[in-house]
Amino acid sequence: MAQVQALPAIYDVWLMDAYKNDSLDIKHNPAYSFNILNSDPASFGTNRFSLVIRQNPALMVRLLNFTATKATGGAQVVWTTENEQNYTNFTVERSTDGGVTFNALGGFVSGALGTYSFLDKYPPIAANQYRLKMEDLNGTITYSSIVTLMYANSGNSIAANNISVYPNPVTSTINLSIAQNSISASGSYKASDPPYAISIANSSGMIIKTASSSQTQWQDNLSNLLPGTYVIQVVNANDKTVVGKTKFIKL
Repeated sequence: MAQVQALPAIYDVWLMDAYKNDSLDIKHNPAYSFNILNSDPASFGTNRFSLVIRQNPALMVRLLNFTATKATGGAQVVWTTENEQNYTNFTVERSTDGGVTFNALGGFVSGALGTYSFLDKYPPIAANQYRLKMEDLNGTITYSSIVTLMYANSGNSIAANNISVYPNPVTSTINLSIAQNSISASGSYKASDPPYAISIANSSGMIIKTASSSQTQWQDNLSNLLPGTYVIQVVNANDKTVVGKTKFIKL
């Protein structure tokens, strides 16, 4: 019984009695009464009893909350779980390419604390997307929802939290990321209408390029632009409000 009690709480252990067509949870009921009849070999045969070990769905690890916020020293990721005990592997992952690829920043094994945190000390100048990878005792992997934090160049006085461009400086292809929550609910638009109007202006304020996008990730080749400083602006096509604008340098 000591070995049964030592099993992780997530597992139930059932004693199955084929003769009586009965079962007993022996992790919580260590004693089981039964009779043996000399006249009935089935009552003492080798196939009468068996043990069944199975995972209790009610005790599976559950993610209750997952957040990422800007904090002193970096991006603070915090999450709350239940039933994680001391055998769940947590890994914090980050993407800076719109969720195409995620890289592991760090992780650790749970300690039955309920609430955990991780500090990303070096979030890059980009749209930083964070998620939590959880691996339980059986090797089952689940992921949290994705939380996006926008980081812009602190030296850029017109940088907005809702957009980010990279690389910066740029030589040819530029990538634009727009925060998911930047679409206003105040307006309405047809599904065929692109919700974002994008413009690029030179240092004199002259608009030299316009585009539209129905996605929060946009990419374009700027090889034909002259070297210099430019301003890219994104406008919400729903209500014509400015989603954000920021500077970039073309080499």
